[in-house]
Amino acid sequence: MKLSTLIQYLPGARTRMFPRGRAAATHDVCGVTPNLREVRPGMAYFALPEDSEANPHAAHTAYQRGASLVVCGPDLALPARAPAIRVADPHAALATAAAAFREFPANRLRLLAVTGDEAGRRGVAHIVANILGLLGIPTGLLTQNGFNVGGRHGSTGLNQLDAAELQALLRQQVNAGGGCVVTEFDSAEFPEGLNGLQFARQIIVSPPAIFRHTCPLLLNPRGSRTEIRAFSPAKAATTPLIGRRSLLALDRSWEDVVAVAESFGHTSAAVGNTLPVLSPVPGWLEPVQCGQPFGVFVDGATNAVALTAALRDARELTRGRLHVVCGARATASDTDNAALGNAALALADHVHVTSDNPHRRPFQELVVALIGSETSPQTTLQSDRAAAIRGAIRSARAGDVVVIAGKADAPVQELGHVIIPFDDRVVATQVLNSRGYVGGGE
Repeated sequence: MKLSTLIQYLPGARTRMFPRGRAAATHDVCGVTPNLREVRPGMAYFALPEDSEANPHAAHTAYQRGASLVVCGPDLALPARAPAIRVADPHAALATAAAAFREFPANRLRLLAVTGDEAGRRGVAHIVANILGLLGIPTGLLTQNGFNVGGRHGSTGLNQLDAAELQALLRQQVNAGGGCVVTEFDSAEFPEGLNGLQFARQIIVSPPAIFRHTCPLLLNPRGSRTEIRAFSPAKAATTPLIGRRSLLALDRSWEDVVAVAESFGHTSAAVGNTLPVLSPVPGWLEPVQCGQPFGVFVDGATNAVALTAALRDARELTRGRLHVVCGARATASDTDNAALGNAALALADHVHVTSDNPHRRPFQELVVALIGSETSPQTTLQSDRAAAIRGAIRSARAGDVVVIAGKADAPVQELGHVIIPFDDRVVATQVLNSRGYVGGGE
């Protein structure tokens, strides 16, 4: 991209000297980034005010790493005679420059925004993206917990992506066929990378009330049977979605996903035909199925509200005992941890207390924060998370349900200053295999 082209998208920009007297028209920019670690020779480094305040030498380091110029605010101190562009608002300049560098990919996509109720946004966004993808519409997904866009997967949340990273993902989605990108975020904390983008549709998720478009008929650990009331006459459908919470997310998304599908030439009947092949919502009672006669689910609940929702769903799925594996969070307040423990003790038949991300806090201290200093026959203490999962699954009998809570969104564990790979799904599968269950279930 020529520097002269970049400057056209930066109103009010003031330029400084460029190497060997080259004119802006012939000066190439091979990338834009606000991340000092990503600076490569020929790139434009955007010195955002908060980064420059934290590291006053960031711009100097960018030049040392080969940045062809720095884009910054009007008052940032720079090396003498260093090439630079000064703008009034570096954040706005980055958003515009990143879009221009990637040739405005959002203009070739339909962007959908899922906002509103925090407890329901994740499920609605996943279900909308899942249904559109099953209809053959190339669809990317950007959420607070990670992304799946244009064939790329990552655990970086939407709020953690800068404008340059976001525009690169949108360009990748265009290259993969275009279609839609579903975004999920809190409208009160609008992600900076989305500034300036136009959304084709906004889906505002309200707190759960009643089923309007669908009605649950049967809930079990293998999936659900629901009635689509939006059809006339009503039509029953089987779906792999697990629990009432996921079915509510389907209900809330129905009207919007049908409207989007119809804009691509699909019918509501085609949307209904996708229900039997939907995938469970990640982090919401994700099933681990190896042919065992009891349910094993991994859930991302890290607070009392989320754990209550998960365990209430799980209680409806069990004909026997409900086991939960959970631990206090080292970074949470004692009040929040106590609320989490109270939810587990109130709703589960047996609580396997273990570590979450203990950091450097002693296990016994975290146990007290979660369930108090007195234990009971309802609780089992095990600091080793893998051993706790093993104990819960080995104690399960036919008709029971085991919920492994807290780490579905983060397949790592933080122990002291060390971060190790740790995936509850993998550990649960290994334990089930060790009990002789090796099939995928039916």
